[in-house]
Amino acid sequence: MTPTGALRNDHDVLRSKLALLEGLLPLGHAARFPMREFTYSISRLLRRHMEQETRVLSRLRAMESPRLLAPTSALLDEHQDQRLTATLLLDLLLRGSDAPMDHIVLCASHLIEGSREHMAREETEVFPLIDEFHEHPVMQPSSRLHAARVN
Repeated sequence: MTPTGALRNDHDVLRSKLALLEGLLPLGHAARFPMREFTYSISRLLRRHMEQETRVLSRLRAMESPRLLAPTSALLDEHQDQRLTATLLLDLLLRGSDAPMDHIVLCASHLIEGSREHMAREETEVFPLIDEFHEHPVMQPSSRLHAARVN
């Protein structure tokens, strides 16, 4: 399996959960409980997935390649936005009927669209770099440091 295999699998699961959440939005207040449960599940998956992605991206960033730094920086910043949006949505859903449904729909829509766009960017811009690096590794940072000391 490629290094991105597990990450791609997480994306497939996340897309399914986001689609289910999106399907609940038109049901309004009647669907608050399942929305809350899906949001909690999405939030847990996002947290675990982002931790794994951050580890992989951090290793790539350690290579200090300009080809890797720009796309990985933007994606790591987006992780924080996704976490905050998921937390906000969960907080709104936990308020029960006190939270206006239009706020819930707006927040859920932001999470759904933002996550879809983020995953698409990762899959087209970064995952190929991760797989390429895995297939053709360049000198590791510790090796470069050692080579610099020897020279």
